Amino acid sequence: MINDLTAVVATNLAVAISQSGVSLTPMPGSLVSELSRSVIGRMDLVKSDFSETDGRPNIDSIVSNIVYATEGTRARDGGYEPSSHDLLMDNYLHELPTLVTNHVSFARNVVYKKMQMFAEEVNSFISSLKIRQAEDFFVVKFFRLNDFFKSQFLSDELAASVVIRTSAEIINFGESMNEEFDIVGYLLTGENDTDELLKSWANEVGKTNLLRYVQTDLDEFQLGVEERLNYSLTNFLFYRNLTLKQDLANGMSTLQLVTKASVCRDYHMSNLKFSIQSYNQSLLKGDILTNDSEVRFSYMVDRNFTLTVLADSYDKAAEQGASLESLFGYVAKYGQTDLTVSSLVANKEEYERVWMSTRALYGSYLLKNKEFIRMQLKSSFMDVMNKDRSDDETQFETSHVGFKEETAKLVNEYIDSLTVTELDEVDSIAFTVIAKIAYRYTKASRIIGDMLELQSVNPDIDMKEAAYVAAVNYVTDFLMEQCYSSVVK
Repeated sequence: MINDLTAVVATNLAVAISQSGVSLTPMPGSLVSELSRSVIGRMDLVKSDFSETDGRPNIDSIVSNIVYATEGTRARDGGYEPSSHDLLMDNYLHELPTLVTNHVSFARNVVYKKMQMFAEEVNSFISSLKIRQAEDFFVVKFFRLNDFFKSQFLSDELAASVVIRTSAEIINFGESMNEEFDIVGYLLTGENDTDELLKSWANEVGKTNLLRYVQTDLDEFQLGVEERLNYSLTNFLFYRNLTLKQDLANGMSTLQLVTKASVCRDYHMSNLKFSIQSYNQSLLKGDILTNDSEVRFSYMVDRNFTLTVLADSYDKAAEQGASLESLFGYVAKYGQTDLTVSSLVANKEEYERVWMSTRALYGSYLLKNKEFIRMQLKSSFMDVMNKDRSDDETQFETSHVGFKEETAKLVNEYIDSLTVTELDEVDSIAFTVIAKIAYRYTKASRIIGDMLELQSVNPDIDMKEAAYVAAVNYVTDFLMEQCYSSVVK
């Protein structure tokens, strides 16, 4: 009901609004309109001086008389007969508190909780972040020729003269060569010492690759040095033994099988001889990197660059003071593979300085772009939003097709638009992506915004008290939305 206390508050508000030159008009049919109607309906019963003071209405007189006009009457038995204003308010005594309580509870217990979870997850990531070391951009593979390639058996086999073949025959082995096929056993020579070396090499290559090399027709000149050697050796041994064992015919005559197998054996034997000679020539020249090394390095590319290093050559350079840092510096400066032992040793100090400079530039790039933080923000948002989902949230998204996808789009666009400085404001980001965007269909951002503003003014304020003030503001907004406002000149 309207009483002296509420009249004092109303008077202060009315004076402030009047002095600001704002006129408020209730919307027809609204609660505010009905409340105003209950007051205006009894104003003619009140005799009062409503004269203007300094061109403005006498607000004190108006409000005090409104109190009198709308005050309930006391019955003879001591009871209270409510006014029409009281009756209208009674209808909202349960509706408004329930509405406000539900909104505040959802804002505090769901939205604000997820904001905290989001901020904690992102801050935990940032605090424990180990910025990627520049060296981590490279995957260094040291390649050294397996001892089997140097065996007397292979040396004798490759010494034999063969007919030069420009291509291999295609042989369909059908179901005889499946995953259960003992490819390693089929490659064995029957010489114990040789086969021990062969098994060691086969173990390095792996059964899966050995089978793939035989089953797949690869362009060996598109392969890296190591794989080209392994591909040629596997097929040479396989077809050598096939011409001897003469099995796996799969419908072919023995003559057809031996003829085709011999062509394949000779073809892969020639390629194997060439690959080994090429490898040995690289060592003689002092080459350190193979031609298939990925040397188009850039720290702005989020990927690894594989460098295949000839171990024998690198060992010679390392004995003379060269290091991986000097190797990285060469790659960063030139982006080429034509590096030799003599060149690396002669320029090792220069290349190391280049690498130190590259590392510094990479660090500056990280600080400037902070792309890793953007990625974590997006990841943390999806992680938090998928946790502890209420039935109301699930129901809302089900009934609003595309809302979830639109939310993800809005969040990504917002995060991508943040400046480097803004990326440090994790709490502000949490408020925007969770309260303003994810729960934009609720009043959470308005309620939590008020709570956070009060907290910024008074850090010691209890959040329950802040929630109470936010609730009052929410009711005020609810009532103000039922009024037209205009400026009185």
